[in-house]
Amino acid sequence: MKTVFSILALSLAFANLVACSSTSDNSLLTNDATSASSSVNTTPNATELSIASDAGSIVIPSGADQFEISGNCYTSTYTAHYITVSLVNLNANTSSQLATMDPKLGANSNQSLCRNGRYDVIVYSGALASGSNSVKVQLYVLDNGSYTTNDANSSQVITVIK
Repeated sequence: MKTVFSILALSLAFANLVACSSTSDNSLLTNDATSASSSVNTTPNATELSIASDAGSIVIPSGADQFEISGNCYTSTYTAHYITVSLVNLNANTSSQLATMDPKLGANSNQSLCRNGRYDVIVYSGALASGSNSVKVQLYVLDNGSYTTNDANSSQVITVIK
């Protein structure tokens, strides 16, 4: 019985020693205060811009005069931005902005905003032809006094069937 108590006491002492001391230089088991050696870069970067629709194609129900596009977006650390929706002719390389509404901005705002990494825009379908249409969602940011975009990541073409 004395041996059992000795082993138990030795085990508790060892467990206390291990639990109260750090096991490596990078251990979280320490009371040492650490300071951040680097700071976060808050410089806006156009290559970080992105926009992605939740759906690659949308079918407008018969008789509907509007449809909704929503998805993920990222504006880097730019202070001002907006999102537009345009009807594009991929063969002629032309586009025309569609009448849109951001539910939070109100009727006929013709642009939307990225909020908490998401966007939502209602598009009026009157300018769309029957059949398949290419619709481009584009993110613009205010950079050095003018609005600019990064076509590589901040635009997406969606097929809309009317």
